[in-house]
Amino acid sequence: GATSGVITLVGPCNSMNSSSSFVVNTGSSNLNLYVAIEGFYMGGGNMVGVVSSTVSDTVTVQLRNTSSPYSVSYSINVPLNLNGQASIIIPPPYSGNSYYIAVKHRNSLETWSKFPVLMSPVVNYSFKN
Repeated sequence: GATSGVITLVGPCNSMNSSSSFVVNTGSSNLNLYVAIEGFYMGGGNMVGVVSSTVSDTVTVQLRNTSSPYSVSYSINVPLNLNGQASIIIPPPYSGNSYYIAVKHRNSLETWSKFPVLMSPVVNYSFKN
């Protein structure tokens, strides 16, 4: 129920306003991810369909804070299609902030983005390079 604007603190003797406005982020981010899983990748941009004829497997995608101890801010399990792609809707509280993207799969090492990634309205990130 928060709204954007100046924050006012009211005390028993007086009140005080913030020097800048607080902004409520109401938009989500769309994270389009590409992951090639070791042992599942067949070359040519395709992976083996383990789960179904259209889904290779599932991975856990985490958004990790940019400072030590790099704690997990958001985590979700998502299916990867046969091209190694997943589309994830990142909830509004995480939009507009930068995070390391970590991908975990039961058959491979946990992999992180090299640099923090800004969760803008549309984010395309590839672990291919």
